[in-house]
Formats: sequence, structure tokens, C-alpha cells
Amino acid sequence: MKKLVIVLLLAGVVLSLSRCELFYTTVEYNISGDSTSLTIRYNDESGEIVDVAAASPWSHSFELYTEDRPFIAFIRVSNGGMGAVVVQILEDGDSVTSLNIPADTTGDLYSIIE
Repeated sequence: MKKLVIVLLLAGVVLSLSRCELFYTTVEYNISGDSTSLTIRYNDESGEIVDVAAASPWSHSFELYTEDRPFIAFIRVSNGGMGAVVVQILEDGDSVTSLNIPADTTGDLYSIIE
């Protein structure tokens, strides 16, 4: 019985050190479309607010570990360009929410990552 406990503990340590998918989730903010003038505000993996000026397409991704969840993924996009953009929040490559933002419009998008 003691050997089984030791083996299970060692397996847990190996899995956590090897960054097993059970312990992390990839979050991605993705903007596609035709705008050359975007002002982007989002929260990064540490919860800090980051401001960026960019053109589409644009994306930013990071990994969240089990102890960092739940996490509120938030992005605000001000589209100052001529074309529309689509803003998405993806979890492990799958879109969890999206928003279409026309020219000269601002939109907010958020999702709880558990």
C-alpha cells in the first residue's frame, strides 16, 4: 500500500513538471478583419491591464495553470479603422465567445475561464 501511494505521488509530480494538459489551459485573444487602427486593452495572465495599438490581424496567447483559475478573460477593442473586425476569446483553440466590431466602434468581450 505504501508503494502505491509513493508511485501515485511521483506520478503527480512528473505530470505537473511536464506541464501535462490536465494542469493548464491556453487562452488566446484573437482579432481578424480589415482595420489598420485598433486600440486594444486586455488583461494578461497575471491579471494586469495591457494597452496596445495595433492593426488586424492581431493575437495574444498565454497559459493558465490550475491554481490561476477561475480567470476572467477581458478584451476591449476600439476600431478606429475603415473595416470591421471580429474579436474572439479562445480556450484551448476553441472559440468561447466572439464579437463583431464595425468601424469607428468600441466593443468589450469577456469570458470566465475555469
